[in-house]
Amino acid sequence: INETFHEFLIGHLFGLITKDWILSEKLRKPEERHIIIQWLDEIEEFRRSASQYSKEHEAYGVEMTGNVRALLALAYDFYSLSHCQANILPKLLNRLKNKEQFQGAKYEVAVGGLAVRSGFEIKWVNTKETHCEFIGIHKITGQKAAFEAKRHHRPGVLGREGTFSIDNAKIKIIDHIKEAREQAPKDI
Repeated sequence: INETFHEFLIGHLFGLITKDWILSEKLRKPEERHIIIQWLDEIEEFRRSASQYSKEHEAYGVEMTGNVRALLALAYDFYSLSHCQANILPKLLNRLKNKEQFQGAKYEVAVGGLAVRSGFEIKWVNTKETHCEFIGIHKITGQKAAFEAKRHHRPGVLGREGTFSIDNAKIKIIDHIKEAREQAPKDI
């Protein structure tokens, strides 16, 4: 009863990715922590600074930065998936915790969250063969769709090692679309 919806979302996310992992990341130097933990650290710092100016049982605000927004978006996507009974694969959670695989996993969660909020029931595809991320069946129309999340990994972005370069960031969108279509099941 004493938490905001934002706090609930963040608590739900951290319940999924486990306290042990969070604590192990918190033991690292701040600049070596996973990007999710860096986002959490920022929110905690804002809470501490804002709460010193508020009285007990008084509402207070926390500045909405890009990092705070990113954490809330990730948490809301996970909440949407859980709320719609889209079982979250342990493999996806493990990829999310891996700094090198975080960008792709975050994007898959975002696409999944968007799909369930758009009325799709989703079934994750979990095989070793080349495949799409999940199959969606629309709850009203019954139409099926294959969802493939293609994320172009960029150095220096979202906790990935390296330096961001605008020249190297150009996406080959047509190549991504062709590759995604090849991964869709033939019966859809």
